[in-house]
Amino acid sequence: MANESVPIPQRMADDQRSAVLAQAVFAEVARGCRIETQAPFQAVLVAGKPVNHLLHFLVGAATCGFWWLAWAIIAVTGGETRLVLQIDDYGQILRQKVS
Repeated sequence: MANESVPIPQRMADDQRSAVLAQAVFAEVARGCRIETQAPFQAVLVAGKPVNHLLHFLVGAATCGFWWLAWAIIAVTGGETRLVLQIDDYGQILRQKVS
């Protein structure tokens, strides 16, 4: 057991890294995300839709303020979320959610 060697990770070529990132981006787009920006080794994806605050204000005014509680909940829990995908030199995808 002492003579077993652990394989050293090999760096990937830039074109391979770009292809792996493109596959990860494609998978996220298939789940419903939109591409905001994309570079060879990083992509920013957006999920969800922005909250229409004007519409919720008008509905709240029409219902004498009863809708504004629902609007507050939607404003806190809804909206867009961003996902940053990066690929390192060894082909590992790093994911970071950004509010």
